[in-house]
Amino acid sequence: GVEEPEQGIMKQPPRSKTNRVMDISMLIRLLAVGLTMALLALVAYVFTLYRGGWHYGQFLAGNNPLYFQATATVYLTLVFCQVANVFSIRTGKFRLRNLLTNRWLIFGEIISFAMLFTIFYWPPFQNIFKVLPPRPGAWIFASTSFFVFLGLSEWLEKKLSGLKRLG
Repeated sequence: GVEEPEQGIMKQPPRSKTNRVMDISMLIRLLAVGLTMALLALVAYVFTLYRGGWHYGQFLAGNNPLYFQATATVYLTLVFCQVANVFSIRTGKFRLRNLLTNRWLIFGEIISFAMLFTIFYWPPFQNIFKVLPPRPGAWIFASTSFFVFLGLSEWLEKKLSGLKRLG
């Protein structure tokens, strides 16, 4: 209830009574979102391990600082992807000019990042969550994943709108 209405929304015809709220395009989008986030998180994890000197096949103990950094990088990437997801599903099409129009959403994202920084940089939470601060390269990768996710979301939305027209 706090999102501004889309322009022209009342000029669009209502959804048919026979259309389901959860249709095949929604299921495809959910699957694509999950797979995209999983792939980006996996790449972030492996990227962090390799940058830290790990090699495929090498044992990595659960208490290794590199493992703590890699899991933090995964969490960081997932947060950036979730932020991108929220902005991409607000109106069905991401527009940069709409980025700052919902102050409650912005407030929520600020809280999310404050929690993220607290977990990564405050030692009591580092111990609880078993993380270490991500390296600068991880921050660059995670912020890039925001734009990769938005791009894939836009592309998928175009493909699914074509599917809706056919169905």
